[in-house]
Amino acid sequence: MSTIAPSPSLFLLFVALLACAGCPRLGEVAETSASSTSPTEDPSETVDMTTESDTSVTPTTTGGECGDGILDPGEECDDGNDIETDDCTNACTSADCGDGIIQGGEECDDGNDVETDDCTNACKNPAVCGDGVVQEGEECDDGNGDETDACIACIAATCGDDFTRAGVEECDDGGESPMCDRDCTKVDCGDSTTNEAAGEACDDGEKNNDDAACTSMCQTNTCGDGNLYKGVEQCDDGNDVDTDGCTSKCILQRRVFVSSIPYASDKIGGLDGASTLCQGLADAAELGGDYVAWLSNGMMGPIDTFGVDPNAAAVPYVLVNGTLVANSWKDLTDESLENAINFNESGMEFLNGVEVWTNTNTNGTFAADTHCNNWKEVQGNPPPKGATGHSSNVAGFWTKYGERACTDSAYLYCFQVSP
Repeated sequence: MSTIAPSPSLFLLFVALLACAGCPRLGEVAETSASSTSPTEDPSETVDMTTESDTSVTPTTTGGECGDGILDPGEECDDGNDIETDDCTNACTSADCGDGIIQGGEECDDGNDVETDDCTNACKNPAVCGDGVVQEGEECDDGNGDETDACIACIAATCGDDFTRAGVEECDDGGESPMCDRDCTKVDCGDSTTNEAAGEACDDGEKNNDDAACTSMCQTNTCGDGNLYKGVEQCDDGNDVDTDGCTSKCILQRRVFVSSIPYASDKIGGLDGASTLCQGLADAAELGGDYVAWLSNGMMGPIDTFGVDPNAAAVPYVLVNGTLVANSWKDLTDESLENAINFNESGMEFLNGVEVWTNTNTNGTFAADTHCNNWKEVQGNPPPKGATGHSSNVAGFWTKYGERACTDSAYLYCFQVSP
C-alpha cells in the first residue's frame, strides 16, 4: 500500500490541536478534514491518521499563573504585577498585618504576633507610649493623653505624682503644699495630717483643743501662747512677765499684800467683811483674782476660808512685785517665810513693818479668843483684844506677834486664792 503525504493544511491543523486544551481527538479531526478535502483529490489517497497510532496523547488543563491578572482557583488575589507592597502580594495572597511585608498603611511588619517588641501586632513602629499597648518599661498604656485618669505618661497614677486623679484625689501637688496634704487631700486643721507647708505644727485630729497638746489651730501648745495646757501648765497668760500671777514658766502664783489702810475692829465686819475689804483694794490696784484676808475668829481660820487642799500641787505666793513669799501652802505654814509681807497692793513698802490683825497660828488655824468679838466690836468688859502679827517678820512672828486693844487700828494681810 502506498503512503500519500498529508497536505500542509492538515499538518497545521494537527499542530493547533496539540496546543488547544479540550479540543476534539485527532481521529475526529482527521475524519472532518477528510470529508472536507478538495474534490480534486482522490479520497483513496487520503491517509487515515487514526490508524497510524492508537496511543496519541490528549493535552490536560494546567490553569493560569500568579501574576497574570486572572483570579484562578487557590489565589486570594491577582493584580497582574510584581509589586510586593501593594494590596496583593506576589504570592497572590491579600496583604495582611503580620505577613512580614510592609504594605500600605503599615509602619512595620515583623511577621510575628509578639505585642511587646519593636513592632506591635497592629503593625505600628516603633512602639511608643500612648499606642495602647503596654511595652517593656511601661507600667500601663491606655492610649490617651488624659492626665486625670489611672495611667499618666504610661506610669500608673499615684498620690504624689503631681497629677490630680479625677474622682480619687482631692488635689496632688507632688507632696505637701500650702493647699494640699501629702495624702492628696485638701489642707484642713483637724484631719490628723500635719502639714508644715500650710503652717501646721501638729494635728491630732479630734483631739485638737486649746487645752491639749495640739491646739484648735494646729499649733503646739506652749507656755506663753495664752492657752492653758491642761495637766501641764498651771496658768498661761500669754506673756513672760513673772510678777503678774503667772510666771514665764506658766507656774501659777498667788499674790500677797498688806492693806494700805489700817482698820479698827468694828470697821472690819467679821471674816467676810475683812475679805471684802481685801478684794476692794486688789480691784482698785487692778491685780486680778479673788482675795481673802488672813484672819481667824474663834471658830475658823485661813485653812478653812482659803479653800486650800494641803496636798494640792504647789502654788507659790509672791508679793505684788513678784518677790517670793512661799513656794506653796505647805511652805507658807511651816513657821517661816522666804520674804516678809511688807508691800501693799500698790507695791509700796512698809520699811519698818506694821502690825496686822490675825489671831492666826502659823499653820493657818485660829489661835484663841483674841478676835475682838469676831472682828465686829471695840467695846466690852473687860475691853476685848485682838491678836496681831508683824509685817517685817519672816519667822512665826509674821502672824503671831502680840495683841492690841480692839479700839486700835491695824492692817490686814490679803491673799489671792484663785486667778
